Amino acid sequence: MNINDRYPKLFLGNRRSGKTTQLIKRAAETGYPILAANDAMGSFILLEARQTGYENIRIVSVNQLLNNRRDIGKVIIDESQSILEQLLHVSIDSMSVTTYDATELKSLKDGGFGDG
Repeated sequence: MNINDRYPKLFLGNRRSGKTTQLIKRAAETGYPILAANDAMGSFILLEARQTGYENIRIVSVNQLLNNRRDIGKVIIDESQSILEQLLHVSIDSMSVTTYDATELKSLKDGGFGDG
């Protein structure tokens, strides 16, 4: 097993730097659903996916995942801080994540791309 298969791929960047766009592309490549904090965020991601030409993206909300995990083995998480805060009912000051595959995205004003 490749070490990258064990740890998540990360997309780091400011707001509107293209993180969600990269997750949409990843979902299209892998077939994994994107986990959104709620239905409203899921609708936003789905709209962005369709606007960028990706029609077959599956979106799952936290509530949907908690109520039916049987058919979901792996997910792509959008806005992980929001999801953790929602699940834990706390504000997060700092986080660490182990990864061997991180991509830092520039903001749009610095020549970056995308909406996520």
